[in-house]
Amino acid sequence: MTLRDFQQDFNKNLNKKLSSRWQKLGHLLSQVSDDFLNQTGNPVLKQSLNSALDLLRPFTLALGLRVSRLRDLSIETVIPAKDRNLDRSGSVLESVLVAAAMESAKLLMDRNLIYGKPELRFFKMESEFHLKAKSDVRCRLNLSELQREALLLDIQRDSRGRIALQAQIFDEAEALVAQISMDLLIEAQTAIDWK
Repeated sequence: MTLRDFQQDFNKNLNKKLSSRWQKLGHLLSQVSDDFLNQTGNPVLKQSLNSALDLLRPFTLALGLRVSRLRDLSIETVIPAKDRNLDRSGSVLESVLVAAAMESAKLLMDRNLIYGKPELRFFKMESEFHLKAKSDVRCRLNLSELQREALLLDIQRDSRGRIALQAQIFDEAEALVAQISMDLLIEAQTAIDWK
């Protein structure tokens, strides 16, 4: 064993830690700026500060995605119908709906996977868009106990597992806006990879 064998893992972990610290800093600055802008009310200042903070904010924070319900086997997130998330006709963008479904799946998997911080990869997605939503939308994702236990068993046995999830997105009138099917590959990360 030489130091060179550990260098790649060290660099990977360092990049992850730096990335998470930048996201935390962006979130903190976002909260401070929102409080400051609410007090001043200057629209030009608000626009320029928001543009600068978009570089530091996590992607979901810029979308306004928030978790309204998180349980062991289900999650519900809300995507606000704000200008940044709307197309020219005032409907919520399809890309925003897909991003919300992906982030919801990541949060649900993070809650259920007990093997550290495994790597999640989306390797197949299918979308069906039924309506154009002009209001806030809710993304709901459910996981059965059987799916979870089968996935955990696969990860324990092979250090990887696959799972198929389906997100359903509803508008404020509870009309189905979209269904997004996702196939995820989950790989457990080992502390030291001996070769």
